[in-house]
Parts: sequence; C-alpha cells; structure tokens
Amino acid sequence: MTDQQGYTPKALPGNTSHAISDVIAAAQILEDIYCAEIDALKKPDTGAFIDLQSSKIEAAQNYYSIMTQMLERKNELKNANPAMKKRLKEMHTRFSNTTEENLEVIKRMKRYTARLGDTLRNAAIKASERNSAFSYGENGKRPETSPRKVISSGLCETV
Repeated sequence: MTDQQGYTPKALPGNTSHAISDVIAAAQILEDIYCAEIDALKKPDTGAFIDLQSSKIEAAQNYYSIMTQMLERKNELKNANPAMKKRLKEMHTRFSNTTEENLEVIKRMKRYTARLGDTLRNAAIKASERNSAFSYGENGKRPETSPRKVISSGLCETV
C-alpha cells in the first residue's frame, strides 16, 4: 500500500522481539535527524536545516507506520522479552525528550523569524515614509517628480 507521496510502509516482522527492534531503530533514526535539526537551528545553518527535511519526512512516515503496526499488536508486548521492553521504554523516553527540545527550538526560530520580519517591514515603512516626504529643491521649488499632490486645507472666510 503506497501513500500519496509514494511511500510504501515497511511491515513489522512477526517475531515480537524483532518488531520491537525495528521500532527502536525507526525511533533512533528519527531522533538522530531531530538532533541534527536542533544543531542546525542553534548554529543557525539554514542550508543544513533544509537539507534534513526530506529525510525527516521519510523517517517520520516510517516511524508512524511502524508505531501504528506495533500499537495494533500491543497485546504481544505483555509477553515480550523484559530486556527488549526496557530498551523500548528507554528509547521512548529519550525520543520524547528530543522531540520536545526539537519543537522548542523550532518555536524559538519561528519567533526570531517573525521578529526579523517585523523589523524589516517596519524599516521598509520608515524608509518609504522618508523617501515620500514632501520637500523643496535647491531653488526653493517643489520637485516635479514628487509623488504627493499639494492639497490646500485653508478656510476662506470672506462673506
């Protein structure tokens, strides 16, 4: 079964211990990408961040597919090897912490980008206002290229 992006999910092995190993491996791959993404955002290295996105999407699809399959087989986990269950729990804890850190770094970068956008927008508005201000030339006349029209606002009180 292939999704809209052409991704074909991998089927988990029938052996519960092997299935748990596949879950751990998929989580580790995605966690490694998240760590690289965190490093790229902290540097900041936009190129590295962008380069990670396609592999992150593929790893996330794989992780989601494998986790969905494992959750469908959750009853098997009761009888799984205790050492494997411990490794799975440790991986889950580490992966959850990395995911939270990744989201925080992305939120921070989003705030910085918004602030930078606001600063640039405000600077452009101020520059535009300065360039559009009414001024007189060297000879005391209004330049012919002025974008503004002179509007009289005086009152005539002659009756």
